[in-house]
Amino acid sequence: MKKGVYVMKKVFALACCAILIAGATPAFSAIKTPTITGSTGLIKMPTGDVLGSKDFNVAVDYIFDGSAASAATTVSDLKGTWQYKANVGSFMGYTKGMELGFVGRTEKVTNRFKEGVFINLKYSLSSSDDPDALHLAIGVENLTSLMESDAYMVASKYFKGGAGVHFGAMFDFPNYNRFRPLGMLGLNMPVGNQAFTIMGELFSGESVFQVDAGIRYSFNSNFSILARGLNVTNSTTARDSQAYSAGVSIANFF
Repeated sequence: MKKGVYVMKKVFALACCAILIAGATPAFSAIKTPTITGSTGLIKMPTGDVLGSKDFNVAVDYIFDGSAASAATTVSDLKGTWQYKANVGSFMGYTKGMELGFVGRTEKVTNRFKEGVFINLKYSLSSSDDPDALHLAIGVENLTSLMESDAYMVASKYFKGGAGVHFGAMFDFPNYNRFRPLGMLGLNMPVGNQAFTIMGELFSGESVFQVDAGIRYSFNSNFSILARGLNVTNSTTARDSQAYSAGVSIANFF
């Protein structure tokens, strides 16, 4: 068991180190990347902004859960799932925007692609077209899923230097017809330069409590790598079991 935990921590640490080493390259304006579930945002929390007109991104994450990693003795023993996603932005006015995306995944046991994908949709309204304006958004995730769909309202405020604060509410349906409201709070903070960002988020409501964390490094305006952890405190009342992911995001590549 201890050996498996060591392997899990080693893999996550290597991903973090790769991003930190890359921090020697010049800074530039931060870009928008998808969450693990697909919408533009942090780790699993959507933010209030959307992709710009005609902008698009695609991303891939490899996700392995903490319990499976605890039983692994080597890196090759880590068995997870691939999750792929894509988003496109639509122009609706200087202070309005729409983002449409999809997300799919592979089977954990067979590693084959699952049939069908889930749909994400987000509508954003900002107080002005300034970069530090307040952004408000409503959206739905996993729209075609029976058990994993949710709706949310979120506000995002960015500050000079690239830091952002995000807060809102999410409404999911964990037992088919049971409605569950959750509060969510997120933060992204550039470190050293705007290319390297630390991210954190909190979900809380009823008996639910979950903390997620992650880091992102953007080599340029098109390519980013990410390392993220779900339920990093291993809370027994979290929405998600403890899991880790490593991924890449590519935007506007042609």
